Amino acid sequence: MGDEQWPDKICDVQTPCLLVNIKKVRQNAQTMIDRCQSLGVQLRPHMKTHKCLEIGEIATGYTKRCIVVSTLKEAELFADGGFDDIVYGQLFTEDKMSRYRTLTSLCILVTGAIK
Repeated sequence: MGDEQWPDKICDVQTPCLLVNIKKVRQNAQTMIDRCQSLGVQLRPHMKTHKCLEIGEIATGYTKRCIVVSTLKEAELFADGGFDDIVYGQLFTEDKMSRYRTLTSLCILVTGAIK
């Protein structure tokens, strides 16, 4: 952060600002991973809320596999970040076909039907 100082109180943080308790994120992700493993199901966390490569890695147990995204932009971000098993949880239109084809050359990308 350079010469800047962190505020003494959270109410003094300038907004907008995202504050993340990374310890809690890691604990929650591990709880999800462990629960899914105990049930014998594959966890496929959604990246929509955080849209963050680092949290995506944590949520996948650092495998960078088996995620869900809601936009092609999110799919592109995570594919460029090395994620290789992505479900695009939306229908796509013909105008997005070239972006979709590019993504399928980078990773496994599964989606619904063309609208």
